Amino acid sequence: MSTSWILYLLLNGIAAALCLWAVVTAAARIEEHGGSHRAWTLVAGLLLPPALVVSVLRGLGEVSWLAPATALLPILALAATWSNVVTLAHQSLALRLLALPVLLYDAGLAGVYTVRVLQDLAGLDLSTFGAAVTAGHALVQTRVGCLDAEVNPVYLHLPFLLPLWLAYRPGHTFALLLASLLAAGMTWLMAIAMPAAYVRAHSYREPTTATTTPWTLSGATEVGVFLPIADRLLDDGTRKAWRARLVTLGVRRVSVEAGPELFEDEPLLAQVREEFDYCRQLGARISVVIAPGRALARRPARTLDELSSEFAKTQWLAAERLAPDLLVLFRSPFRGLGPLVMRPPTLDEWMKVIERCAKDARQANAKVKLAVALEPRLLDSAELFRRLKADDSPVDVVGLDLNAGPGTLREAENGIEMVQRWSRRTPGSRPVEIVAAGAGPHVCGGELGQWTYLANVLEMAVSTTSITGVTIDDLVDGRRSQGLLTREGRPRMAYEELRQRMHPPTRPGR
Repeated sequence: MSTSWILYLLLNGIAAALCLWAVVTAAARIEEHGGSHRAWTLVAGLLLPPALVVSVLRGLGEVSWLAPATALLPILALAATWSNVVTLAHQSLALRLLALPVLLYDAGLAGVYTVRVLQDLAGLDLSTFGAAVTAGHALVQTRVGCLDAEVNPVYLHLPFLLPLWLAYRPGHTFALLLASLLAAGMTWLMAIAMPAAYVRAHSYREPTTATTTPWTLSGATEVGVFLPIADRLLDDGTRKAWRARLVTLGVRRVSVEAGPELFEDEPLLAQVREEFDYCRQLGARISVVIAPGRALARRPARTLDELSSEFAKTQWLAAERLAPDLLVLFRSPFRGLGPLVMRPPTLDEWMKVIERCAKDARQANAKVKLAVALEPRLLDSAELFRRLKADDSPVDVVGLDLNAGPGTLREAENGIEMVQRWSRRTPGSRPVEIVAAGAGPHVCGGELGQWTYLANVLEMAVSTTSITGVTIDDLVDGRRSQGLLTREGRPRMAYEELRQRMHPPTRPGR
């Protein structure tokens, strides 16, 4: 369990306890507390914890049908702020000054959640400042929430709701002091995150050649999407809606991440097979990217051999039972999978594991093509790319993981340009494919910034003949908040722009 997750549980646990205390005091019939004050405190105290839990679960792809709960968060945060102001109105100046961080923190959360609702549910672009607010809060969540919150910034925070009281006692003073200290710390984290978040958001919203030139996707560059059909069972309406989006886009590749849990859930496995059959009828090529199991996240492997043994089981089952056109044995071996091994593996150790796993996967299904996806901006990636592209490579395709990363657009473009140089200059017969390219609108300048990054990747692929395809990560927000569609199915800017590039209007004949 990470430190950020422990801090997240402690912070929200204390805030939830204060909500419960506030509900108890508001329920008491005390004449000095006004009726509207008590009512709003009751509403905020009762609804804030469940609304936040539902919003987090929605962000994790569990209860997307409860989106209205997310829309309640800014209203409830404002109600908590107003209740605290009234609660403190007749207290001493010293206590009101002590409570100032709580008021600022609650009001700030109300602003952040308002921006999130307007961006996510209404699809409004709130300029660079709005994009910086969500990016700054995502950075805070990496410190008090989850280390990978930038990929899916759903680790939201409860406002502090102060109990109603007439005369302060030591317990009340301690509660106020604790809430103020925590609120001051969180406000400070947001303050130091905002400058970098603004610079980042602004960089992604600047026009680039890829967004201003009228290029289109040629037939030589196949475009695909990740489809989150292996995460949970979906209702028929959702599956039909996603199928319609695939037809509208005309994608030629569909990818799925598969962990060991998929092959332990027969109904979920049957769903994946049915969707694969439908995609094959559309003429799309199927890719399966092997993901680590949840057990590895809780307890890392002692050695790379132990890690590869766990992966080999899933690779065999995927090759045998799903029979994809392309099987990605490992995604991001250095950065993504490195933390799952207690001792960081060397490049030579990785090559031995790749060779062994490739041999085993071919025994399971000789027709499946194999790949390994690497990130270009890491120390050993250039040498791994060279070895995988060589004529004697153990894989059939060199995969690239080109997600935007934590920096500015210029830093992301450096990675894109590096990939282009490698693809053109590195000798070898293996084709190159971008197996994952994604950017989250919450952290990369809103929907405009998301499209700016994807446009740069796609334009580079179109102009580089050795790159055979690009798979966008994802079609729909799932466990990553970087889909072309929101969880409720609303198309983002990138979806509309991509659809137009893939189906450019024809000029009428003269």
